[in-house]
Amino acid sequence: MATQRAEGGTAEGPSVDRTNALLAALTARRAAQEKAREAGTGSTPEQGSSKRRGRDEKSDRSSSESRSGESSSSSQSTDFTPPKKKRRYPFVDSIMEVVMPKLRTPTQLKRYDGASYPVAHVNSFKAAMLYAGTPDEVMCRAFPSILDGDAQLWFSDLPSGSISSFKQLSKRFTSYFATSRTIKRTAHCLKNVVQGKEESLKDFLIRFTKAARQIQGLKMEVALSYLTDNLRSKLFCCSITKKPPKTMAELLARSTKYITFEEVQQAKERGQSKKEEAEPSRSRGEGYRREDRREDRRDD
Repeated sequence: MATQRAEGGTAEGPSVDRTNALLAALTARRAAQEKAREAGTGSTPEQGSSKRRGRDEKSDRSSSESRSGESSSSSQSTDFTPPKKKRRYPFVDSIMEVVMPKLRTPTQLKRYDGASYPVAHVNSFKAAMLYAGTPDEVMCRAFPSILDGDAQLWFSDLPSGSISSFKQLSKRFTSYFATSRTIKRTAHCLKNVVQGKEESLKDFLIRFTKAARQIQGLKMEVALSYLTDNLRSKLFCCSITKKPPKTMAELLARSTKYITFEEVQQAKERGQSKKEEAEPSRSRGEGYRREDRREDRRDD
C-alpha cells in the first residue's frame, strides 16, 4: 500500500507541473493580447509589430510622395512661363524673321495719310530704298513707318500673313487709295493757260511750263502750238516759230534774252511815265512864277 501511494504521488507531480505551466502561458498570452488591443495593433505582439512597420512604411512613402509632389509642383511653377501672345502682322514669317538694319527714314519723304496720289508716294519710297540698297523684305518692314492717318489704319487691317513681297504690298496700297488720285490732265488743258495783259513773259512761262509738266507723255510740238497761240510777246513767238525748241529746257534758255529785253522796256516805260508826270508840275510851277513876277511889276 505504501509503495502504491508513493508511485501515485510521483505520477501526480509531473501532471501538476504541466498544468501550472500551461496556465502561466495562457495568462501571459492573454496579457500580451490585452496589451496589443490597447495599442490597437492586432491580436499578437508579432502581428502588431508587423502592422506598425507596415503603417510606418506607408506613412514614409506618402510623406516622400507628398514631398516629391510638392517639389515637382514647385519646380513646375518656377519653370513654367506663360505663352507669349503673338502679335498679328500682315507679313509672312520669312519677312518677319529678317534682321532689320539700322535705317534712317529719308527726311524728304512725307508721311502718307491717304489724301494724295499713292503711286507718287510709292515711287518716292522705292527711290529712297534703292539708294540705300535695301532688300525687298526690309522695304516691306520699313513701309508702314511712313504711313499716317487712314493709311496707317488700312495697314493695321490687313489679314495676318497676307503679304509676301513689296510688289504685292504696293499693289494693294495703290488699289485701295486709287480714289485719291488726281484727275489726269491732257494737252487740251494748256488751251486755258493764256498770258494776261499785264502778265510778264517770265511769269507766263513759269506758269505754262508748270502746267505742261503735269501732263504725262506731252509732245513738244503740241506744247509749242498751245504756247504760240496764248503768247503775247511777238518777238519770242516769232523766234520759236522759225526755229522750234526740242525740249522745255531749251525753250526756257532761249526765252532769257527776251525776258531781259521786256524788263528793260518796262523799266524805260516806267521812267518815261514818271518824267511825264513831273513835267506838268514843272510847267505849273513856272506859270505860277510868271504870274508872281507880273504882280510884282504892277506893285512897282
